[in-house]
Amino acid sequence: MSESSRAGMLERSLAILALFTETRVEWRVPEIADAVGLPIPTTYRIVGSLVAQGLLRPTTGGYRLGSAALGLGRRAAAGFDLGSAVGAELRALARATQETGLLSVLDEGARTAVCVDRVDSAQPLRLTLEVGRRVPLHAGAASKALLAFGPATVREAVLAGPLPRLGPGTLTSAAALSEQLDEIRDVGYAVSREETNEGAWGVASPILGVGAVLLGSIGIAGPLVRCTPETLELARREVLASARRAETVLGGVREHAS
Repeated sequence: MSESSRAGMLERSLAILALFTETRVEWRVPEIADAVGLPIPTTYRIVGSLVAQGLLRPTTGGYRLGSAALGLGRRAAAGFDLGSAVGAELRALARATQETGLLSVLDEGARTAVCVDRVDSAQPLRLTLEVGRRVPLHAGAASKALLAFGPATVREAVLAGPLPRLGPGTLTSAAALSEQLDEIRDVGYAVSREETNEGAWGVASPILGVGAVLLGSIGIAGPLVRCTPETLELARREVLASARRAETVLGGVREHAS
């Protein structure tokens, strides 16, 4: 195969893989061929090659992303400098809400959320979370946003327990936590009240990259005395908007709740 032919095959393969998103996880070969503008026989050959490499897997209804594609996405996410990419967005979020802005990432092995960047609130009374601090995945807005949109294996392991109480509002029931994680996936954000620290509240939304790969979460945290229905609604709107803009910068495609 000539160099130009190999380049063309790579370009077509990437175009096919880009079709698989959170809102469209499964495709049939005729649909793929129509979407990328290829003859059906050519599409079958490329899809077969992607299956052989583990990048796609056959299902009863067509094809889905394979384990190799998911692993590649997670390795890319692990080496990604989220703070540099969306730091400006985090600063804007802190200004808009007047609360501390936080960026967190998932550590699958340790089953924790790790704070990788912080912008302090300008308020005299504010919540401060140290960069590098680790929080168990069952407690806190950032943790739950990561757990809800992270790998199913991590979710299953966390739900298997134990779920220690870290604050007055920590969920220690696996059934209650599972139900809340489903709701977080539906609405696109997580809320916490005194789950990790007494007197603290927070809102966070996941940041997803290409192919709906989890890159991290963006959110805010502040003193519970400032958590009113009005400030909660403002935080919800601003956090979701920040996550949308961050995903646009990073090439993500997920549609958040509004």
